[in-house]
Amino acid sequence: MKYRLLLLLTIIVFFSCNKEKKTEAEPEWKHIVITASGSLLPVSIIDVPDGYWLIANEETGSTSRILLVKTDLEGNELQRKIFGGNGSARAFGIRRGISGDFYISCQEGLSGNYDILLLKTDVSGNSITAYREDRGTEERADDIYITDTARYITGRSNVNSGSIFPDKFLMKMRNDGWVDWIKTIGGAETDAGLRIIKTRDNHLLLLGMSYSLGAGDRSFYVSKWTFDGDTLWTKTFGTPAYDEPQDVLELNDGSLLFLGHTAGFGNPEHNLYIFKTDADGNMLREQNFGGSGHDGGQKFFRISDNEIYVIGYSSSFGNTSNAYLLKFNGNLDLLSEEIIEYDGEVESYGLIVKSDQDMAVLSMLIKTDEPAAMLLSVYR
Repeated sequence: MKYRLLLLLTIIVFFSCNKEKKTEAEPEWKHIVITASGSLLPVSIIDVPDGYWLIANEETGSTSRILLVKTDLEGNELQRKIFGGNGSARAFGIRRGISGDFYISCQEGLSGNYDILLLKTDVSGNSITAYREDRGTEERADDIYITDTARYITGRSNVNSGSIFPDKFLMKMRNDGWVDWIKTIGGAETDAGLRIIKTRDNHLLLLGMSYSLGAGDRSFYVSKWTFDGDTLWTKTFGTPAYDEPQDVLELNDGSLLFLGHTAGFGNPEHNLYIFKTDADGNMLREQNFGGSGHDGGQKFFRISDNEIYVIGYSSSFGNTSNAYLLKFNGNLDLLSEEIIEYDGEVESYGLIVKSDQDMAVLSMLIKTDEPAAMLLSVYR
């Protein structure tokens, strides 16, 4: 009897240990394909406690509409919302407001006239409010910063350029949709505002691109503004070759990180380009990453000043383009890099990091024999 009891206890312990080992699976990337009737071009990803909202533009022939898709934390689709607009509507960014509402920076086109469009929606994708501004013929809103009384919008507009080439702009719009002022700046060629953030010294920092100003082809254009619309300083960055700005991040000491693409370091197909300045825009360090293929950086995600993630894409480390995930400290020392492989052509447009073991990447899957689909890659 004694030996039987010992044998039984051994079997129970053995199976308990095996069960525990099976439940402690290593995190891995799970890829979810999201399709629509037209081709999808992802714009951004934003997190909510129970999952993610993905935003994309759906292109069908000569028209475009905006698609919002809600998923759970595993990437399973829960709902989708479509906004058509008057004519074609395209989104370029999404931000969370103070009350939790979403603000989508858009462009609306009808009969060759493209206007600034701002959409406001609640966290369920309902109760849509549209704000339109028609000042020129070639306009769009790329990004927005929200306060409790106003929205500060940046993008491109040809209202003052006198040509088809737009200038970058900064606009103050009250909550009721009334525009207090709009400031434009640019030159003889295309210029645009891309990202806007509030700095720790209570000003606005605008990241744009410029063909008119800078060292060469396309340059990073950075300007700092008061909330009343006065310019404090402007700087251009980049190489004599093509440089493509994508994102900006401020650290706790006021220093600034910038991200994008560059053809200025010996690779005409582009490298991922990242650089750091002080709070006044003086260059501190610049780095480029990638290989002989086409590589680029798209978005920052900050955990802390010494744990900064960058998502981009790379065609240098395989037979096709893949998501490219890098991790830096605040001095731009590379801590890790990873190619997220998938059987298809992928370009990454957004990143959410909830913890070290919980990530979501928004990408575009390019299919040659059918409309392009959206790819959500979740690491859990």
